[in-house]
Amino acid sequence: MRHRPIVKFHPDLELLEKKQLMSVRGLAPPSAALRPGARAAALRQARAEAAAGNVVDASGNPADQTQAAAADPTTADPNQTSSQSPRFLVSRITNPTPINHVLTPPFAQVAVQNIPPIPGQTYNVYAVSMRNSTRLTFDVDSGFNVKFSGQTKEHSYPILTGDQKWLPNQVMVFYVLTKSYYPARPMVSGGFEFDLAGSRGIAIGGPSAIFLRIKYDPAKFPGMLDWITVHGPGAYGHRTGIADTSIWQFTRVP
Repeated sequence: MRHRPIVKFHPDLELLEKKQLMSVRGLAPPSAALRPGARAAALRQARAEAAAGNVVDASGNPADQTQAAAADPTTADPNQTSSQSPRFLVSRITNPTPINHVLTPPFAQVAVQNIPPIPGQTYNVYAVSMRNSTRLTFDVDSGFNVKFSGQTKEHSYPILTGDQKWLPNQVMVFYVLTKSYYPARPMVSGGFEFDLAGSRGIAIGGPSAIFLRIKYDPAKFPGMLDWITVHGPGAYGHRTGIADTSIWQFTRVP
């Protein structure tokens, strides 16, 4: 039988670390190896960090956010988005669908002016339509207002009053009566500025949103404005292949 070579000691070789045996219970926390006084101090420090909002695990190490949320039910989930008020986007309808460009009177009408028109006088009408293209219903508590861009808050008017509601897909018409042949600059280049519960947007009707020379009659004007909204120059764009300048909508931002 051949003899094995004798194992020789080589002091120049680095000794291997001793392997730790596997344990079902895991390693003991670092504080367990400390002296009693030091261990008590480490535990006090861990409790202080937990009270300060730095959650630690059983071994005194900082826990991740998921573990912290599981340990404390009052802690918010870091992956959960906080509930916020809905945001809205005002846009002109440039891609008509079988729904969004259809105008069916009668419409709810909102005058964006504080000086009432005089019966029997001749005015020019500047108006745009706005569709609620959301699935939400709004009321007076929704905080919807409208004014002309560039004007102060004193010239801002509530869109809904009393028990009025703005239902999904409902169209409302916003207008102003003016004596000018071509309305002032804020009305045309700026347009109607909407404040929809904090979300702001401007609906610019442009010259095609102007209907000239009507004789104001309080009893007949609502029906006349409905006709202008449906048959006026600003609502004929989709029939000729161009954009409708007076047909607008607001949608909910995802």
